[in-house]
Amino acid sequence: MGVMDMLVRFTVENFLSFNNEQEFSMIPGRATSHDERLEQNDKLDVSLLKFCALYGANASGKSNLVKAFDMSRNIILYGLDDSPDKEWHFKLDHKKKNVATRFEYEVQLKDKVYAYGLEVIVHDKRVTKEWLYEINDDKQIPIFLRSISDEVNDAYIDYNEEFLKLTKEKEIEEFEFLIRRVNDLEMETLVSEISRGKSDFIKKFKVIYDLKVWLEKELIIVHPNEAYPGPPILFNEFEYMLELLKKFDTGITNIKLEEKSEKKALEGYSKSLINRVKSQLKRNVDQDEKIVIVGSDSLEIASIDDKGDVKFYEIMFNHHNIETAWFSFGEESDGTKRIIQLIGLFNDLDKNKTIIMDELDRSWHPKLTVEFVKEFLERSKYKGSYCQLIITTHESALMDLDILRRDEIWFVERNRETGSSELFSLEDFKPHRSTRIEKNYLFGRYGAIPVFTQCGYDKENKHE
Repeated sequence: MGVMDMLVRFTVENFLSFNNEQEFSMIPGRATSHDERLEQNDKLDVSLLKFCALYGANASGKSNLVKAFDMSRNIILYGLDDSPDKEWHFKLDHKKKNVATRFEYEVQLKDKVYAYGLEVIVHDKRVTKEWLYEINDDKQIPIFLRSISDEVNDAYIDYNEEFLKLTKEKEIEEFEFLIRRVNDLEMETLVSEISRGKSDFIKKFKVIYDLKVWLEKELIIVHPNEAYPGPPILFNEFEYMLELLKKFDTGITNIKLEEKSEKKALEGYSKSLINRVKSQLKRNVDQDEKIVIVGSDSLEIASIDDKGDVKFYEIMFNHHNIETAWFSFGEESDGTKRIIQLIGLFNDLDKNKTIIMDELDRSWHPKLTVEFVKEFLERSKYKGSYCQLIITTHESALMDLDILRRDEIWFVERNRETGSSELFSLEDFKPHRSTRIEKNYLFGRYGAIPVFTQCGYDKENKHE
């Protein structure tokens, strides 16, 4: 069994449309179908799902859940200093403005499960609580607990020396100095402050280091207009992915490269991305690498020549094997561009990734969405694939128990009385394997669909 870093569950409270605490879980229910897709950790006696689809009406809270993952991760890693100056609490209850927003991750890291959480007053840029526990046989073993009290103007952190692997007096002194420092910085988390230390320093606190790595490198969040931000794709891998473009019926039959000037090739790309690509090429100068750079309206290849100079090429697409029919990335349909932007996901299935993708089905035909998900599910069955994919979607054709398990289908619904978002799983309804889930959903049996009202126009005076 390889190394498994996976999301177990996530809770959110008092954030945007989420009022009371809501829980999203990757823990399987009692469904027995497609058991081959579950990831079993024999050491922990824990199984986890690799896929979930979240459904709900427009403005129900689907994207807000994605924002909760994104916002909490950024606060944990970088503190509140650079957080947007806006109110993130549940605004439909004015009393919630000065109540803490709460996030908690339960994550499997290697062969242990941890619960890390924090409470923040975002508009005041204050962390009020922070905690980390190891979960072991339904017991919670505290690793550290931080609390800041306004009433007594006091802050403290209790910590477990054994679990933080602090064995030397100097290490304890270093950590206690860090505690005093972070207690004076209400806008910082302990994780963010430790992360700013030198590599050797943070690695001393293995649990916190592993959590930081998972949040920073293994939790991938893709918003509707973004490309999959995985590692740079090598051109030989992209050629392999051409088979997927054919499979998804894009009409693309071949690709070629056209050299471009550096200035023209790099228009629209961030300096950090370009520097990262150049750095990787120069590190691997002897390996003849060609890296694919995916933009919103362009697709380039970067490579390095014998002189050590970086060269850039544009990828052109051929349709129907017509030699004169070559198209740039920008000339492709929105749906085809979306496939290309997300196709790097299939290159990461053997890695520890938890990928959260908002509006997977944007610009796609229903059958394409189903085929994309089925391709992920099929590939994720293989040993060594610990990748999790969580999507928000309106595509009801996926609601088929021959495709998905009932615990892989989740809903978010806006409470009609309070306006708050509420999360629940199809597993709660325990439908039989033969149930037509899509039909029942569209008829409103499970909720999480729009409820329309009659417009108040004057029927008597309407135009004939």
